[in-house]
Amino acid sequence: MRSHWLPFAVLLAPTLAAAQRMPPVEVRVAPGESMQRAIDQVASGGRVVLTAGTYRDNVRIAGKQVTIVGAGSRDTSWRPDDRGRPAVELDDGGGGGLGGMTFIDAAIAVQGGPEDPDCTPDDVRRSSIRAAGDITLSDVSVRGGGLAVSGHFRNVVAQGVEVSGTLGGGIYLVPSGNVTFLDSIVADTGAVGLFVCNLSGTGTVALVDDHWNQNGGPGLVVLGHARPLLVLGSSASENRGAGVVLVDVGTAWLVELTISFTKTTAQGEWGDGLAIWSSDDVSAQDLSVFTSARAGVSVFGCDPDDPTDLDLSGELLLYNNAISLDGETWAPSGSCSGAGWDLHDSTSSKECVVGYATVPCKVLSSGLMPPAPISD
Repeated sequence: MRSHWLPFAVLLAPTLAAAQRMPPVEVRVAPGESMQRAIDQVASGGRVVLTAGTYRDNVRIAGKQVTIVGAGSRDTSWRPDDRGRPAVELDDGGGGGLGGMTFIDAAIAVQGGPEDPDCTPDDVRRSSIRAAGDITLSDVSVRGGGLAVSGHFRNVVAQGVEVSGTLGGGIYLVPSGNVTFLDSIVADTGAVGLFVCNLSGTGTVALVDDHWNQNGGPGLVVLGHARPLLVLGSSASENRGAGVVLVDVGTAWLVELTISFTKTTAQGEWGDGLAIWSSDDVSAQDLSVFTSARAGVSVFGCDPDDPTDLDLSGELLLYNNAISLDGETWAPSGSCSGAGWDLHDSTSSKECVVGYATVPCKVLSSGLMPPAPISD
């Protein structure tokens, strides 16, 4: 008897054949197997799953989105096979995610776009063609080597990232979109802990519950018109040169930020807790600065035609620090705390004010201008 299903089988045959040719959405890899082969096989938007163990490989993701997931930063380690190349290279829009792994002794653990970004307008324009796409990092550790993350990306989201012992610095980002870091630590690197070069001026930068400690350069540097920059519940301790540096930032909110024990550079220079260069609007609430080698808060590059609006109207605690405006120092000489610039009624307390020189910086504090100089 003739089957009634035969016509349907004939019609479905091309569809079934096409389905068999579709790339898998997930590929599993064990130690000793090729991660690059799995990346090439998996569909864009798919996952490469690493079982627990140690991997030795260098991979490249170009033109598609792939998430590589390990068994956890304590159980999955990644050592590049070629230590002179990045462990993970993302370019031509390639991106995705990395999670649950520890990179060990990589020249660069994760590289986006061309190597050696120099944070200039020409570099940003030149590199935009080969820039990486979006990248998400979760439960990723980087131990030793050169740099943890470096290069040109679109949007960057990182949570639970820990970097330590990298000789060249911690994380160096040139984003064209937004940057979000949550609950991350960058410590004991050879240069800047976290550097965000936001020359495109199109994205926001949000750093929440992050910590930058004992780095060979400043803990945090943000360059470019982030609108806005938010630093919330974070700390910078025992960094060299400066704790936090803001350069040409459009709008910045610093909330519950603690900066402590900032050291000078190896050449004995600088040593400011919070250094602000040629920025527009900077507002700090619950800012604490302890025992910097030089000034607690310094403002440089003041332009009388485009002054920096510096609002410290929230709770401010300075200990053994001064405030410097273009090299002219005023504010506490000892330990003072209070509401913003009006420290212990600083208009009448010599204990908290050592002098103030008029410079082309506009300083706000609940609508009050800084106190007038106090004569000896």
